[in-house]
Parts: sequence; C-alpha cells; structure tokens
Amino acid sequence: MWQFKGVKGEKMKLIYLEDIELESLEQISDTRHKESTLFYNQSTVYKIFNDLYDSQRKQKQTKIKLLSDGNSLPITVMPKDELVYEFLGNRFEGYTMDYIENSKTLYKLFLQDKQLPFLINTLNVISTSIQEIHQDPRNIVISDLHTENIIIDKVLNPHIIDIDSCKIDGIKNETIPMSLIRYLSNRGLSSLISKVETTANTDKLCLLLMTVGLIFNKHIDKISMYEYDKKAEKIKMLNDLKQLVLEVKRSSTIPEVPYIHELISTTKTLERRLTK
Repeated sequence: MWQFKGVKGEKMKLIYLEDIELESLEQISDTRHKESTLFYNQSTVYKIFNDLYDSQRKQKQTKIKLLSDGNSLPITVMPKDELVYEFLGNRFEGYTMDYIENSKTLYKLFLQDKQLPFLINTLNVISTSIQEIHQDPRNIVISDLHTENIIIDKVLNPHIIDIDSCKIDGIKNETIPMSLIRYLSNRGLSSLISKVETTANTDKLCLLLMTVGLIFNKHIDKISMYEYDKKAEKIKMLNDLKQLVLEVKRSSTIPEVPYIHELISTTKTLERRLTK
C-alpha cells in the first residue's frame, strides 16, 4: 500500500497583521466560514479568526503549534505561519497556508462532473490517508470531516483543509460535521451532540456518511434499501459497502466502523469493473 512519508515543516514565523495590506488581497466568499475570514494571493491563504474568546484563541494557537512542530500530514493543507497583532502583544489572530490554485470542493466537483472512477479512486486515497493521520503520534482526529472540507486541485488530487478544527494530543475539537449531527438527531440523541467526543471511529463514520451522501445526494437515513440495491447494480462499490451501510442505518448509537478502503476493492479492480 502507498504510504505517505511525513516531512517536518519549517519553524513557524510570526506575521504581523499590521504589515499586511488586506485590501490588496482577494477575499474568499464562503458562508461556511463564519468563525473566520479568508484572504488569498497567488501563493498564500490568510485565515483570520473572528471574535475568538481568550480560551478559544489559546486552544487554536496551541493546535497550530502542535501541528507545525511535527511531520506534515498526508493530503492535508498544513498551517505555515502565525498571524498576530503586534500592538496587542503579538496576540494570535490566525494562520497562513498554501493556496491551492483552481481547486473545487469534493462536493461541487463530483456533483458537476459525476465521474464515478474519479470519486472511487479519490475516496480510496482519502480513506488510506485518514488512517495514516490516525497513526500519527500526536493522536490526531480530523473531527470536522465533510465534502466542503476536502478540495480537489487541478490534477484531481484531494486536500483536507481547516485542520485547525481537529482534535490533537487531547485538545478537543470545536465542531462536528452536520452529517454526524443529523445522524444523532435521527436517533433521538440530540442531547448528546454537545457532548460528542470525536475519535478515529467518528472520522471513519463521517467518511462513510460522506461517501453515501455524495453518491445518493441525500443522508444515509433517507435512502431505502430498494433504492440502494438499484444503484448498486451500476455502482459495484456499493455492494462492498452494503453490509456496513445496513448496520449503520440500523444502529441506535454510534457504531464501530472500518475504514472504507478496507472494504472496497483495490483501485485497479475498481477501474477494471468500471470500464466493462
């Protein structure tokens, strides 16, 4: 199996917001990022947090430093430098990361192009990469895993963004994906949403929910098994996932799930199936 060789990043620098001419940068229009504002130029994205409490600010800064101190993570857009206000005693305000040119979210790209081989191969890469991230000694859980937090570059490579929402070395995540919130709500477990402790298993569950959601364009609980079987006649990967999907649909809580690449056939076999 292909393995990512992590490379230790350079030491983070402090970039003073007072020195940045934000009006000269493009702003990324994204209603999802209510907690932050994103600006970019041809090489760099500047992520500036909005109205953080002191405790949130400290938590974010600690995560960013922990992420930068170790090896880079597979398919992950890593933090590069800290953004601070010098006149406020170098108060942490955000961070920079590489700009991925001509990228689209996984959700938009698949809905536009409907390229099944692309989706299956991409999910294979994402799943194997997430497994490697979970094996990192910093005990990283992505937590906020959904189709808008995975972008696809111009040569169709996936990248996980917004890694500052992760759980790392016991520092908790701040958000969980809407697919998991809906999954809990549909089981009468809304009271648990604020108490959910994300784990490697919730990442795996969210990846499954994301996969099925992309193919059917609806939440897993809204899909009948008749509908599932009809689509599985054309998409053989769904047969590989059927037993797991059944167990997840029937579960009254958060079930233990495998990585999806452990269930679906190898990429080579999938490509052969799809070209028949």
